[in-house]
Amino acid sequence: MSYKLLRKIIMAFLIFYFSVGLFARYLSDGVEDVYPFFSWFLFSKVPARIQIDFAIRIHEFAEKRFEPPIFFEKAKGIYDKTSYSTTDYYHLVQLLGMSLQSNRMNEVKRLRRELEKNFLSYPVVYEVVELKFNPIERWKTGQFIGIKSLVTFTSQAPVL
Repeated sequence: MSYKLLRKIIMAFLIFYFSVGLFARYLSDGVEDVYPFFSWFLFSKVPARIQIDFAIRIHEFAEKRFEPPIFFEKAKGIYDKTSYSTTDYYHLVQLLGMSLQSNRMNEVKRLRRELEKNFLSYPVVYEVVELKFNPIERWKTGQFIGIKSLVTFTSQAPVL
């Protein structure tokens, strides 16, 4: 077999393979993939991902009320803790939220004590909220699908 003929066969195969993959959704009844051909519209069918996280919203700090309450992440300048670590804060708040949802009150008390010691200043009124959002939409617009309040805490001094 000559090089020219082999090149034409390979080119014809690639064009055929690409074409069948491109039209697979129209050629089959409801099935987009027909092995070994697959649809080239793979990512147009991926549903939006919904994520659930927990966060802290500050309602009041040092007798100053915030309307609407502000998320802790956006409260820079209010708290001057040298131990502030975004990763530690995020992990701690996620554990606190999960403990609240599963009603493990001893764990809630321990996590609350750690949160207030490492991240919050006194006196403070804050709430733990559950955030439901699409990560892409939150990144683009800052919007949430839903915000559900789990509990509100008031701390005048560290929890013992």
